[in-house]
Amino acid sequence: MLWLYALGQLRLTFQTPEASQSKEIGHLLTLRQRELLALMALHHRGVSRDELTTTIWPDASPRRPHNAFHAVLSQLRRRLLAATDESVTDLTRRTGAQYRIDSELVRVDLWEFQAAVEAARRQPTGKANRSAALERVVALYTGDFAEDVDAAWAVAPREALRREYLDALSTLVHMSSGADPRHTLDLLERARELDRYNEAIYRDIACIQAKLGQHDAVARTFQLLERALAELGAKPHRETVALFTALRSPSAGDHAPERPR
Repeated sequence: MLWLYALGQLRLTFQTPEASQSKEIGHLLTLRQRELLALMALHHRGVSRDELTTTIWPDASPRRPHNAFHAVLSQLRRRLLAATDESVTDLTRRTGAQYRIDSELVRVDLWEFQAAVEAARRQPTGKANRSAALERVVALYTGDFAEDVDAAWAVAPREALRREYLDALSTLVHMSSGADPRHTLDLLERARELDRYNEAIYRDIACIQAKLGQHDAVARTFQLLERALAELGAKPHRETVALFTALRSPSAGDHAPERPR
């Protein structure tokens, strides 16, 4: 069994039925092989050779990218054979002109995340069921899509998947606000890690910290915001400064947090 991790830095692991631990083999792949696997991971049901080649080699002549594509696939197969002691000959399947990652051989964390997002959308509006589904979405998101793949085509899906994650976090924050402030705070901290320049998230964090009586933490949160915005040559808005000033007071425990935007 192979595991392809496409969330966070791209990784590929291999485990035989007899082995108790997985073996990391992703570092044996070339940059182009890693890029090809990341792109194919976005197309669970398959993608045409033409789409793969024009995406990865957009400026190449019409004939050359097809040759390059088959060369990358051939080299990938050879590396898999060597890394798995010849127990895995290929991790892709071809049906006509469509290529896909073999789902019978490979599990992909991105597919599990996408399935969890769809499951959360189908959940009834009942709070418990929807909350559990959204918690799974959040737990499965271990990082941005293919963080180490530096390709123009990866930017749009990376942002779209990040937005799915942040939307799930935002909904959970709204659902848990007031009922479990410490869990809400944990969720907001996760949102801040990916959306570092969003002042609304810092304000929400500070409001909950003030409710919990963590006034020193409010000051540290403001410092984090200042440092983040300084990277952009910006400063916190006047309303944000006023809110943080008020929240540092021991009596500031009644500010209701906003949903992150």
